[in-house]
Amino acid sequence: MKDKRMGRTQMKIMNVLWEKKRVSAQEITDTINESENVAHSTVQTFLRILLKNKAIAYDVEGRTFIYYPLLEKGEVTRNAVKDFVESIFTGSPEGAVSYIIKNMDVDDSELDRIKEMIDNRNKDKNA
Repeated sequence: MKDKRMGRTQMKIMNVLWEKKRVSAQEITDTINESENVAHSTVQTFLRILLKNKAIAYDVEGRTFIYYPLLEKGEVTRNAVKDFVESIFTGSPEGAVSYIIKNMDVDDSELDRIKEMIDNRNKDKNA
């Protein structure tokens, strides 16, 4: 899959697959419906798109298709974040981080972890 961009529902489906590893379409629908309503036909439509794009594959067990991911979560996440930063913040990671810190509810413990990540990255670069 050259273009690893996915919409919100496709990402929800992929997250279920990454979490459960192997799952039927009905189980995907049921899992997503625990937090929001989605029609089973919608899940099936997106599964066909994900299959066509080689993001997922399936095995047949009896009369049931069991889906599994072909793409790694990290690969898809990297591309999604990169696209987001490029399209919303004109490619500036500083702009994205600045916006998040100023406009989202980031508590002190999260800020401390962010600072620690920055410090560790700088140590790794200087080593």
